[in-house]
Amino acid sequence: MSEHTFFQRVQEILKKVATSLFTRDAATFLFFVLIAFLFWVMHSSSSNRNMKMKVNIEYVGIPQNVQIVDSLPITTTIVVRDKGSVLWHYYFERFPTIKVDLSKKFNNSGVLEYDMNELIARIMTQFPATTQLYDSDISQLKAQYNLLESKEVPIALQESYAPAMPYVLKDEIKIVPNTMLIHAPHELIAQIDTLYLEPITEKLNKSTSISQQLIPLDGVQFEQNSVDVEVPIEISTEKKMEIPIVGVGLPQQMTLRTFPSEATISFNVGLSKFHDIAEEDFQVVVYYDSLEHNASQKAKLYFNKKPKGIHQLRAVPQEVDYISEFNFKNSTAE
Repeated sequence: MSEHTFFQRVQEILKKVATSLFTRDAATFLFFVLIAFLFWVMHSSSSNRNMKMKVNIEYVGIPQNVQIVDSLPITTTIVVRDKGSVLWHYYFERFPTIKVDLSKKFNNSGVLEYDMNELIARIMTQFPATTQLYDSDISQLKAQYNLLESKEVPIALQESYAPAMPYVLKDEIKIVPNTMLIHAPHELIAQIDTLYLEPITEKLNKSTSISQQLIPLDGVQFEQNSVDVEVPIEISTEKKMEIPIVGVGLPQQMTLRTFPSEATISFNVGLSKFHDIAEEDFQVVVYYDSLEHNASQKAKLYFNKKPKGIHQLRAVPQEVDYISEFNFKNSTAE
């Protein structure tokens, strides 16, 4: 069967079905069904009816130094009575959330009590004056609460941050605000000395201010859950220097000679600090303690001094040949 023939056959079947359904008798039947439906709607609209509704509750005004132990109901189911024409649109429109202000309900007693008549009155203001409350599933609103202690705590990054290469931090990362007022039970708040931020995962390539979340702590309430983090960034370049190698921790009569006597160091530094870094900011050393148990004639080099704000610091060579000399003659003469 060709595709054209198939579609013709489908059209014939649909025509037969439509002809059999939309007969005069079927149309008469549907007309009376419509009339009956309209009479039902008119009767329902003019008579009093009960309607069950679920109302969402939002609690506001809870002080940050208050910890509610018992869970508060977030919904209540009510049954209201009015004419069907009044209640009809509530089937299609979402009933507004009722906000319950608890700011004046904490009196240091440890027990929160809220007058349900006040809540019902708030709910009924959303209905016309003709609507009556028929039933409610909440008889009382009561909960235990604890008063928390407060403490100002510094905020810090949990780990260091490095921008995308070849960019570096131009200055220290700034956290705004850098302290936070927290609320917690006495035994818990005494253990907290620092709040930490979620790690910055994005590799930035320009100075940016971002909002960063605090790492949550169980049982601790924050004044706010996030802070602004200002990350100053600039492009970096490589710089090289020749630095003398010196011995550290040598006995008084010893002189240490290394070959070579200088190390070539290289590092990356931001353009704004390129000319501020000088040779005297570094000290490349051989520690005498590292030579005492060294079987080879190679001494490892260490950085005993280096400035802030540089990156990828390295020295060439990393190990040097050395000889140690004792000057007993000068020591005796003294």
